[in-house]
Amino acid sequence: AVPLTDLGNGSYSFVMPNVPVVITQQTKNSIYQIHAEVEHTDPLNGKQTLVVGKDVVVPSFAVYQGEATVEVTENDYYVVDQVLVDEKAIEKDENGYSFVMPAHEVNVKVVMKPRLYAIDLQSSSHVHLSAFVKDQEGHYVAAPLEGVNITQQVYLKADADEGYGIDTIEMIDGSQIRELSLEDGYYSTIFAKPSSKDKPTLSFRVSEAAVV
Repeated sequence: AVPLTDLGNGSYSFVMPNVPVVITQQTKNSIYQIHAEVEHTDPLNGKQTLVVGKDVVVPSFAVYQGEATVEVTENDYYVVDQVLVDEKAIEKDENGYSFVMPAHEVNVKVVMKPRLYAIDLQSSSHVHLSAFVKDQEGHYVAAPLEGVNITQQVYLKADADEGYGIDTIEMIDGSQIRELSLEDGYYSTIFAKPSSKDKPTLSFRVSEAAVV
């Protein structure tokens, strides 16, 4: 082997011996760093947070042109809104959120949003249900159409046609049925997340009674 002298500018030199030489080059894949962060709106005012390395797992480094995968654990409070690599959204595939590592460091941002639970109101023929939540001032406002998060209490108003009254108002969650309590003209119950994650819905049912 002939010793090489590094010239510091990407070039090398050597002293030619008195025999033929063969010049070969060996290269290795470049490795670049991945910086990760998670962003989320916190409906529990600091009591429920998401952590990189636990809820969001991203490799610290990846080989150039290698595949890097972002693993996100959704929970009862949060679901993925989008995953950004250098401010560009990537789509989820069968392996999760994956991207091909470019020839430079990258910034990965996982944006989470509150998990919403749809409200299903099962009115009877003569008693009509409507759903409300409380705003920051404690006023009753109509429940948002897209649903509520796990920290929002749902309140129901029941309006009966003339000649009819309310027998019971219940919350249905799979095989569990909880009767709601009446307070200030609104029916409510302690929030319990639906048992089905495939179709997270809060279902309420009213039974009517004829007024004699």
